[in-house]
Amino acid sequence: MPAKIISAHELERLSSGGSVKIFDCRFALNDPDAGRAAYEGSHIPGAVYVDLEKDLSG
Repeated sequence: MPAKIISAHELERLSSGGSVKIFDCRFALNDPDAGRAAYEGSHIPGAVYVDLEKDLSG
């Protein structure tokens, strides 16, 4: 499991001000649709999905 960058408590505190953007970038190289499916299954409220191949690659 990846190490967290900040705690859930810290994210909640920072996002309560409205200036923090949360991007869900989950991606599996062997199943490119898995990240979006995981996002649609559950995600942090207010987060938007960003696709590795479509949105973050040139």
